[in-house]
Amino acid sequence: SHASAAANHMRGVQRTPPAAHAHKISVPCRRSRSSCSRFVVRTRAETSATSPGEQMSGTPPDLAPHIAPSVVNRLRPPSVWGKEWKGDDERAPGQMPGPPAYPMKQWGAHRVLLQGFNWESCKHAEKSKDGKTWYKVMELCAGTMSRVGVTDVWFPPSSQSVAPQGYLPGMLYDLKTPYGNEDELKGTIDTLHKHGIACIADIVINHRCASFQDENGIWNQFEGGTPDEKLDWGSWAIVKGDAKFAGSALRSDTGEDYDAAPDIDHRNETVQKDLSEWMRWLRDEVGFDGWRWDYAKGFAPWVIGALNAQTNPVFSVIEYWSAMGYGDGGLNADQDHHRQELCNYVDASVYTATEHLQYDGDNTVQSTGAFDFTTKGILQDAVGKDEFWRLKDKDGNPPGLLGWWPESAITFLDNHDTGSTQGHWPFPGEFAGAGYAYILTHPGYPCLFWDHVFDWGEELKTSIELMVRARIRNRVGGRCEEVVIHRADHECYLATIKGRAESDAGD
Repeated sequence: SHASAAANHMRGVQRTPPAAHAHKISVPCRRSRSSCSRFVVRTRAETSATSPGEQMSGTPPDLAPHIAPSVVNRLRPPSVWGKEWKGDDERAPGQMPGPPAYPMKQWGAHRVLLQGFNWESCKHAEKSKDGKTWYKVMELCAGTMSRVGVTDVWFPPSSQSVAPQGYLPGMLYDLKTPYGNEDELKGTIDTLHKHGIACIADIVINHRCASFQDENGIWNQFEGGTPDEKLDWGSWAIVKGDAKFAGSALRSDTGEDYDAAPDIDHRNETVQKDLSEWMRWLRDEVGFDGWRWDYAKGFAPWVIGALNAQTNPVFSVIEYWSAMGYGDGGLNADQDHHRQELCNYVDASVYTATEHLQYDGDNTVQSTGAFDFTTKGILQDAVGKDEFWRLKDKDGNPPGLLGWWPESAITFLDNHDTGSTQGHWPFPGEFAGAGYAYILTHPGYPCLFWDHVFDWGEELKTSIELMVRARIRNRVGGRCEEVVIHRADHECYLATIKGRAESDAGD
């Protein structure tokens, strides 16, 4: 079957490890919210540590230790940059790269994401004394982001929305939101680019809210937000079977239903062309570099493959949040079925053409990664309940997506849904330090949460910064050469992670 074939593919990725740098971590049972005691870094090549205020050797002030892939050639870089591992091909300034191989060709590349907002960020302007918008807050924090080692920042949804947080979008070309206006958005993106940080847009296209009612009083007439007819749709753009919004499309939904707003027919020619044009505009005119796909289980993976083929993002990640397996004793030890769902979706997201969108490139390369919800669920039980045995699967590997397909796994502790003021599935806060010790030292691409970096105090932020620097020094990226789990029981977790062996010039 397709599922079993995908599973064999995930498990079968092997590397022959040469001599490598290594570091060891030991996570004890109990610690304060921000501490990570007995976190030890040992490398064969170096023993010195970089203090929180120091810049990495050769790195200009206020720039990240390593620049986000493709940003240096993508927009207007400063005259001096830090070292870039990935070695992108030379391109003229402003020229978009071709479709990147994803997972990354160079499996040691460094990338650390930051979710640049929480659930309450949209209310900042009305609550702050100076009326500063959230985009301005992000812009002012650019220097801190780069010093922490962030390479990519995930922005909140940037289009007009019925809900202030942005997840019920309507006029997609209208960029005036509670987070700020279009000029402020572009200014923040420019500032982050100058700090060597890529900007990831939150793409919400499973559903869309209408601007007008039809003759029967049903909200299913869409306005794009421009003087012309771009993204001006009718009920024909709503999937067959969406009776609440009188969908008149000839085709049914390709994913799960979404009750709060009309489900969009992604097979429709006009829908495909309008969305691809809008996303190219976000890339070329607004300045975004990549995409975070909201509610991906609401539509088929070929939709992402087709739109990524049209827009060539430097980074792409899906939100595919499904239920984990629970029994009478709580979370089941074996969560292979859960990470298999993520594998299957990513495996089917290859760059592709459609009947209406042309693409003549490689259609065997996956175009996106996925937030590793499997690792999050297992990790928060492991550190919160002294059940570190959960961090080793039956094959002796990490138990989440990062254990099967690490270069497609974006690991995280919390986001605006699971944590923040919503708290639908929060990581135990007193163990945040231990959680970051795990995801920042293991393969995959870690994503930091805004609250943890900027709102939970200097101690946790400094710990995160030191761990990111340890990750860089030991060259642990999307894939590392080896993860050896020495101990995983009720008392502690101890593992050796071997990073890339090759040294960069001057490193």
